[in-house]
Amino acid sequence: MNKANKAAAGLLAGVEAGHKQARKDKALAADAAHSRDVALVPLASITERPDGDTRPPDLEHMEALALSIDALGLLQPLAVDKAGRLLCGGHRLLALRKLAEKDPDRWKAVPVRRMDFDAEADPNRALAAEVAENEQRRDYTPAEVRALAERLKAAGFKNTAGRPRKGTKALLPALGAVVGKSKRQLIRVLQPEPKAVTHVTFSDASTRLHRALESFSRDAMKSTKGKLSQQQRLALADAAKLTRRLEKIEGGQ
Repeated sequence: MNKANKAAAGLLAGVEAGHKQARKDKALAADAAHSRDVALVPLASITERPDGDTRPPDLEHMEALALSIDALGLLQPLAVDKAGRLLCGGHRLLALRKLAEKDPDRWKAVPVRRMDFDAEADPNRALAAEVAENEQRRDYTPAEVRALAERLKAAGFKNTAGRPRKGTKALLPALGAVVGKSKRQLIRVLQPEPKAVTHVTFSDASTRLHRALESFSRDAMKSTKGKLSQQQRLALADAAKLTRRLEKIEGGQ
């Protein structure tokens, strides 16, 4: 093959690859547009897709997530194909099934985003949808994280130091399971905001000290009923001297 033919073949291959990518992008865009529609479906109707989730289940994470969903509700709907096969949200589905065992009426139906394709017929598209769904997971703002923490606290969750006692509903694992943040990140978000620094002038400080000295002299005389030891009398004399000095300072002398 001469150079001209090689160049032509390379150009055609590039064009074909571009068409394929455009078709993929168009399909994913259609999925995304359709997935904006959220509907309630029976929990029992949701099944795993044939090749399963790409991540093995973490039972500890699932337990924490179940506690969070029980207190807050399902904040992020599951994603399913048109046959009800799960595309994204394996831990959420396991948590919901666990909750349904205890309260089947409450968790009989759950919100889902349904995508208009068959995961079994198009596994590559199902994988792409799962990746896209995970990448687009909502990033909660610090204010939203703090608000969710308050809701969990109201539901009985405790922000305990170290490993929580058996039976205690720990706040950080439950909150982290919902918002997708680590314990360290949550501690940083939930710590009290620093108070604004109040600037005090010398005059303000002098006035406060003056009042404190007057209060000290008055209370000292009341508590001892006028019967003072030598040290106490010296202390009151020093207080009186400092009070007079502060009066001169406040008067600009």
